Formats: sequence, C-alpha cells, structure tokens
Amino acid sequence: MFLLLSIIIMWPMLLGVAICYSAVLARQLEGRIFYHYFLAMVIGALAWLSGAYFLAFNGKWSSVFQLVTQSPTTILALLFQLCFCLYAVGMAIGSVIDRCSSRFIVLFVFAWVYLVYVPLAFLIWQPSGYLLQHGAVDFAGGMVVHLSAGVTSYVLAIFFKQETAKSSKIAISRYYLGMLLITFGWFGFNMGPVGQWNHQALEVLLKTFLAIMAGGLVWACCGHSQAKSWSEKSVNMLDGMLIGLVSSTAGVGKLSLVSFLLVIVLSSALSYWGRQFLTKKVAVNDAVDSVAINGLGGFTGSFLTACCLPQHFFGQCLALLLTIGLAFIVSYSLCFLIGQRQSSKNAVVRSLWQKR
Repeated sequence: MFLLLSIIIMWPMLLGVAICYSAVLARQLEGRIFYHYFLAMVIGALAWLSGAYFLAFNGKWSSVFQLVTQSPTTILALLFQLCFCLYAVGMAIGSVIDRCSSRFIVLFVFAWVYLVYVPLAFLIWQPSGYLLQHGAVDFAGGMVVHLSAGVTSYVLAIFFKQETAKSSKIAISRYYLGMLLITFGWFGFNMGPVGQWNHQALEVLLKTFLAIMAGGLVWACCGHSQAKSWSEKSVNMLDGMLIGLVSSTAGVGKLSLVSFLLVIVLSSALSYWGRQFLTKKVAVNDAVDSVAINGLGGFTGSFLTACCLPQHFFGQCLALLLTIGLAFIVSYSLCFLIGQRQSSKNAVVRSLWQKR
C-alpha cells in the first residue's frame, strides 16, 4: 500500500512539469508543448513496459505481456519506478520541447530510456549494481534521474541551436500551479524508496519539506538584488524550491539532518550562480532551466552528499563521471543520428539548419 500511495502522490507532478513549461514558453506554442510532452510520456512508458524495467532491476529482458505472471509487489514496483523514468524523460527534453519535431521525440526518448536510463539504474540502484557495490549513494535519483536529464538537456540545447520560444512574460499563476503539483508529488518521490511507512519515511518527509523551504529561501536571497519585478522574484523562489528538492534526492535517506540542510543550502547557492554563468557565458538556449535545475542541482547535491559521507566519496565520484559521460555521449550520438533525418517539412528544424 505504501508504494501505491507513493505512485498516486507522484503522478500529478508529471502534469505539473508540462504546466510549468507552458507557463514559461510562448503561449501560441502551448498546444505543441503539451502534445510533445505527453508524446514523450507515452513513448517513455512504452519503453519501460516493453522491457526496460526488467533490464534495469533484474538484469534480463521481459515484457508487459508477462506482467500477468508477476506478483502484485512486482507490478507496484514497476509502476513506481515508471514515475521516476517518466520524470527523467520530461526533464531531459525540456530544453528543446518547443523546437524539435515529434519524430525526433519518439525516436530519441525510446532509445534514451534503453541506452542511458536503464544502464544507470542498473549500476546505481540494482542491489548487485557495480556502482552501488562500490559506494555510490543515490537514494531518490540525484544522478539516475536528474543529472542524466540535465546533461541530456544541455546536449539537446547545443544541438538545436535555434533561439528558444520563451514568452515575454511568464504566466505566473500557471507556474505556481505547476510547482504546486511538482512539490506535492515530491513527497512520494523522496519517500517511496524507503519502501514502507516507518520512522525513516517520516524523517524523509520532514527533510523534503525543509528542502523546499531552504532552497526557496536561498534562491530568493541570491536573486533579490537582480530581480527587476515581483514576478521575477516569485519565479526565483519557486525555482529555488525545485533546486532544493533536486539537491535533496541523492542523500535524503542517508544524511543526518544537519548535513542534509548544509547540502541543500550550498547546492542551491552553487546552482544559482552556476545558472547565471550558463545564461551569460555559455548562452544555452534553455528557457525552462532544465540544465541548471536538474544538471547543476543533481551534480552539486550528489557531490556534496559524498563529501558528507567520506566512505562513499570514491564510488560517488565514479558514479558522477559515468553518469555525465554516458548521458553526454549517448545523447549527442542520438542527436546526430536522428537529427540528420528530421523531416524537411518541419519549419522549426528547417530554420535550424539554415542558421547552422
């Protein structure tokens, strides 16, 4: 029942991500954004049910047609892990969801789940996984979900160089609604890996709440002098809450309360200044800040967790390097192979190749 409750809590956050994207990007592309987002969800789910789950957690292929022979516990575990996979997919395509084609999403997402997400889940989360056995700590997806998605978003933003269709004015009420669903779902996101309702689950619940508050406060303070309007200040605080949650995922079930809060505060601050650098110096076309929120938040949260757990430092650094390397190489390879075959009828992609 605990996993079932976690699934029910997590499911609305997937819709919340789409609402946030639509609030930030140009209003006239709202239909395209929702269509591409839920197309990615469907393809990601098909990949997961067609065998990705069993490869990731059992090390052997099986499919949805064999689910009827599985125990209720296995089915719940499959659906619970599906929520993590779909969240990673949604974050991974966020940086280019407004300017890539439907065909690209179908091919890229299906391949990405098998070639990036499954190997990382197997190595870091599967009980006999190599990285887990060597000390990697990733309680709720700091590397498997967020860092892999952030690196992928960065690669996609580089490959699709066309300027993003960012709205001139963020729909702040829709952004609040999206963040409400995301932060609500994150309680299931962080508590679910505990596996049952016990004292650790209550501790994780408390830490998740504190991560929301601490991350929001840090970003509000860091951006106070630079924000030019109340809307910008509000978005800073909401993004900070999300950074706090992303930073929490690696160590939320492992760290003491004091160490955990230190990780959240430092990670949030580093992610804020890192985003400023990416925006001004690297010029990444990522209106939804997936690179900064997931990439920087996932990396700093995971690395600082290792700093608080010295016995896990080597294994965590190895896992970080492998996550970044695998996500970058596979994502770039897929972009090159699939992007070369984009339909010439797609006006957005035609414009891209003209600029290149």
